[in-house]
Amino acid sequence: MPHFPAPLPHAERLLNGPTPDEDLAASRTVAAARRHLAYLTARAGGHLTEAGTSRGGRTLELGVIGNGQRQILVIGGPHPNEPVGAATVLSLAGLLARDPALRETATWHLLPFLDPDGAARNELWTAASLSPDFTSYHRGFFRPARAQQPEMALPRSGPADLPETETLAALLTGLRPDVMCSLHNADLGGTFLLTSHPAPALPALLHEAAARHKVPVEPAPADAALDEWERLDDGVYRMPPPAPTARRLHSVQLARELGTFALLPEVPAWTGTSGTLTPQDAAARLEEACTALKPYADRCTPGTSPYADAVLDTLNVLHAIRTAWSRSPAPATGSTRDCAHLLPLRTAGMLAQELSHQHRIHPRDAELAADVREMHSLLQTWCDEAEQILRPRPVPLRTAVALQLDLALGAATLGPAPATT
Repeated sequence: MPHFPAPLPHAERLLNGPTPDEDLAASRTVAAARRHLAYLTARAGGHLTEAGTSRGGRTLELGVIGNGQRQILVIGGPHPNEPVGAATVLSLAGLLARDPALRETATWHLLPFLDPDGAARNELWTAASLSPDFTSYHRGFFRPARAQQPEMALPRSGPADLPETETLAALLTGLRPDVMCSLHNADLGGTFLLTSHPAPALPALLHEAAARHKVPVEPAPADAALDEWERLDDGVYRMPPPAPTARRLHSVQLARELGTFALLPEVPAWTGTSGTLTPQDAAARLEEACTALKPYADRCTPGTSPYADAVLDTLNVLHAIRTAWSRSPAPATGSTRDCAHLLPLRTAGMLAQELSHQHRIHPRDAELAADVREMHSLLQTWCDEAEQILRPRPVPLRTAVALQLDLALGAATLGPAPATT
């Protein structure tokens, strides 16, 4: 049976003042976040440790704060296009610096960026604003191919494929934390929780926090159906255990095997209008997008750049989802409609950047120059269409961070995890 210790001081009290602007602003770039984490960690009487090094040679610095027996690992930026987590990590460090009781409750291990190289590539938009318009976001969007995402392929045994993955695996197996909180944000929709273990307190934690911060609960995340998550309650899902023969695990699955309670609180960057699209109509939309992108994607060669790899992998994802949706008996959902527009936009944004990079290397290639112009024009057209259909309304960064911090602090009370079943 799970053990529920005395709750931490509630986030509502800890957040009774606004999150300092400097904590939010510092999360816009990797370099600024590293400096600010060092400053806040020192203020809190903690210390920095070098947890690892990225593929690009950036240090993965871990802030260690507090002296409580409970060990809590908080990971920001598992996906580099999701910067809310880094802002939440810095805001949590600021709370720890201001609240001695919170430091005595647990020892907190804070990593603002799991993929700092990918986060730096997204600085094309994050450096200007963490609440961008749709076009700016997609023109600067980067998310690596699945095989290059550190949280997705932790080894059950043996070496990891990526140094960032090796760092996360070492933190989990070395610390064996009571709680791991991996901080994600969605492009559009509502908030939801993905967990390693059922916990009776999770539905109330989610719904009370969502109401407190006036953010809707996402009723049907697209990933829940695509990845076959188990629905525990409205907005609360459990990741299924891996196959016994699986060699690579998601961080939530490895945490589960180690007896760590893992929680992924997902918060939205935008909310949008209601509406649905049948899976069959969504599949047709993806088919049209794949057909439009293919002539330009043919210029991408695997292994030549992170953007080329990401474009080709995302196109494979689009084809797989299109096939699944074309055969799906599932009911229409808002998330189905959203993905039908947003996934092609992600691909187009990265493809436009890849072609622009190729043109800088080959500035006299007239056909390439024409492809660059056409790709940017297509991206703008799709952005305009998506804005008309989805009507995205930015969730203020302060709100997204406060909600995620509320959920993370609530998760910190839910450990250690029950035995694996």
